[in-house]
Amino acid sequence: MNIVFDFAFYNIISFLIVLGILVFCHELGHFLLAKAFKVKVLKFALGFGPKIVSKQIRETEYSIRWIPLGGFVKLLGEDDEEEIKNLPPEEANRALDRQSVLKKIAILAAGSIFNIILALLIFVGIYFFRGEGVFHIYIDEVMDGGPAQAAGLRPGDAIMTLDGQRIKSPGGLQEYLLFKARVPIDFGILRAKATGEEKVLHMRITPREELKKIEGQEFRAGFINVKAYPELVEEIPLGPFGAIMRGIQQTYEEVKKIFNVLGLLFKGRLSVSALGGPIMISKITGDVARMSLWNLIPLIAIISINLGILNLFPIPVLDGSLIVLVLIEAIIGKPLSLKQKEWIIKIGFAIIISMALFITYNDIFRLIKK
Repeated sequence: MNIVFDFAFYNIISFLIVLGILVFCHELGHFLLAKAFKVKVLKFALGFGPKIVSKQIRETEYSIRWIPLGGFVKLLGEDDEEEIKNLPPEEANRALDRQSVLKKIAILAAGSIFNIILALLIFVGIYFFRGEGVFHIYIDEVMDGGPAQAAGLRPGDAIMTLDGQRIKSPGGLQEYLLFKARVPIDFGILRAKATGEEKVLHMRITPREELKKIEGQEFRAGFINVKAYPELVEEIPLGPFGAIMRGIQQTYEEVKKIFNVLGLLFKGRLSVSALGGPIMISKITGDVARMSLWNLIPLIAIISINLGILNLFPIPVLDGSLIVLVLIEAIIGKPLSLKQKEWIIKIGFAIIISMALFITYNDIFRLIKK
């Protein structure tokens, strides 16, 4: 019974809380920009399917629905031209299709932008209240024949910097090496002498590319072949300005990681089996929540950035594909027919369902194998 409760609370409930926050923020972006441009918002819903509760406030119906795996904002004339045919001109002009190209794109992109803004605010808050940690990576063992041994790295050495950058997270070494296979890196090393003195060395080490399995997933990444552990050596308080600048930098770094990972996928250095969906996210949120519920806060920021960026990709049904349709209509000078849009939606659903099934299979296989 305790096992069931533990799984339900940490995996399911924590996942739904995280998803609810991200979906609300995403849909709020569409909602607020539509309102700002005087576009009529018919529905604002969290979840799909039958309504649990709903309330009509002026022209918009707000609802919470039974299937808590998303949400939507329904705008006037968004996918049904018939609903605006018999409206008076001043009302019909509030339909999405009657807006300029730039306004349409702004409304469609607003959800993703709000997800990124949410992440930025979270990072700024974390750095303002907690400051910034600096870590050294202490070497436990140097593997024979590896790049670290060839460069002269020894057990007991502490990695202080990578290409002049201080290490800001416990997993900073692995994260940095992931995209640096066969790329020379300047390692700042703190070495203790037998006399008890310490000196700083600089070693040029080129990580070798290896196929490794981490959590059951295959990665072709950079490795220097050491066993090491992180140790927090300093906490730097940041004022408001410092927290804002560090939050912006962290947000940029997380966005860059997404494109780096996509680059690895396209180059074949990262297996598509590494892709994860709701089950994997549920497991990650559960694992993090077990350590501390406060640790969910930075995780929300990271997932929010992923959701925001991936939603802008031109995959049918996602916001990115709708933006592409707006651009196509602008180029050809006329709206696509309803039949053309229906086919695009059908193809989109087929692609999304196929991807969802593939990713869900990966998630389940990964859990069983582990």
